[in-house]
Amino acid sequence: MENNDTKQIGLVFSGGGAKGSYQIGVWKALRELGVEPAITHVSGTSVGALNACFFAIGEFDRAVEAWKALVARDILDVDTGKADALVKKVGDLGVSRTVVESALSLLGRSRSGGIFSRERLSRLIDKELDGTAIQNSPIRAYATCFDKSTMGAEYFLLNVQQRETIKEILLASSAIPVMFESHTIGEKEYLDGGLVDNTPIRPLYDAGVRNFIVVHLTKTNVVDRQAYPNSHFLEIRSDQDRGNFFSGTLNFTQKAVQQGLDDGYADAMHILQGRRQASGAVPAPSDPPL
Repeated sequence: MENNDTKQIGLVFSGGGAKGSYQIGVWKALRELGVEPAITHVSGTSVGALNACFFAIGEFDRAVEAWKALVARDILDVDTGKADALVKKVGDLGVSRTVVESALSLLGRSRSGGIFSRERLSRLIDKELDGTAIQNSPIRAYATCFDKSTMGAEYFLLNVQQRETIKEILLASSAIPVMFESHTIGEKEYLDGGLVDNTPIRPLYDAGVRNFIVVHLTKTNVVDRQAYPNSHFLEIRSDQDRGNFFSGTLNFTQKAVQQGLDDGYADAMHILQGRRQASGAVPAPSDPPL
């Protein structure tokens, strides 16, 4: 465990698939208001882990470009047979077949291993994220995975990992059950970290951080502050419903991505500027009360 330093600020990105563009909008506000340089640690789950990597290497413009260039077929391949079986299974649970089929149609209909393939996401990581830059970043970056052997969370400090291992961790962190097969790192199998910790404050707290900016991707999610004694939190979330699994998490349309970018920026500016008006300056989370 690192020493508790009251000047350390941790940024936490929740998981949420396509909803993650919201976090890049928040980052824009943090940058414009001068808060970004004060952040010393960042953590994320699933897409939040990908965004955490962009943040750790300071590639804001690249992150925006990557999100704006995304379409579902760039990162997801659908196995027709397995997708059809999923449609039936979800339909049996009372969810509209039209909703499910529309989502699958959006994603494409190519064949691959598993309902969704990891190959395209793997290529995206290779193209957009510089593993060496993550290793050399002064910002400590963590990604969360679900360890199938322990049925619990494993938090990986990415700065100390090999470049290829960083990619494998990011793939594992976003391996949504049923949608993707589990991902193997070494001799262990992992799945999406959101199964056990979708808002990974814990690794930063255990590293000694006590001041947090937490970016949620659902309007109902809240931090259990009693679990993190002597800590201060600034929570940023949208008041808007960002959609369910199919209409939100898997909605990689450009309209949805742009809306997330715009909303994240607007919400963060509103919250941070509101605190500026109350205190006379943009407060860091280390300036209680939060």
